[in-house]
Amino acid sequence: SMMANRGVLTAPRLLRDRRSILGEVVALPPAQGRVQLGSRAAAETMIGAMQAVVTNPRGTGRRAPVPGLSIAMKTGTAGERPGLQALIVAFAPAEQPRIAFGLIAEDAGPAEIAGAKIAHDFLERIKGRLQ
Repeated sequence: SMMANRGVLTAPRLLRDRRSILGEVVALPPAQGRVQLGSRAAAETMIGAMQAVVTNPRGTGRRAPVPGLSIAMKTGTAGERPGLQALIVAFAPAEQPRIAFGLIAEDAGPAEIAGAKIAHDFLERIKGRLQ
């Protein structure tokens, strides 16, 4: 999410508001913390590389694209055969992110195959909510 926020790290918001039994807002969450960890220029460079993971014909996320949706992604594979774990962190749309997510697929195989396909299927299902 820090990359999606162009170098700004935000504390996760676990509570939107607290409501009474009647549905009235009785308390708001504390202000969300924000810390600039990197320059916007550095973040944009990294985001360009993350987009290339998906758009480059040799990118490890080349199986993830969803038509009409720009994706920034990092893939990783951990473990030893036969039990490889696919690791993905991504956000979309890359220009003005609406979602950032991570996934771990245990014993699924390499991230460039299994992880990218899972990310594709997930983003395909929620694409309408992101635009």
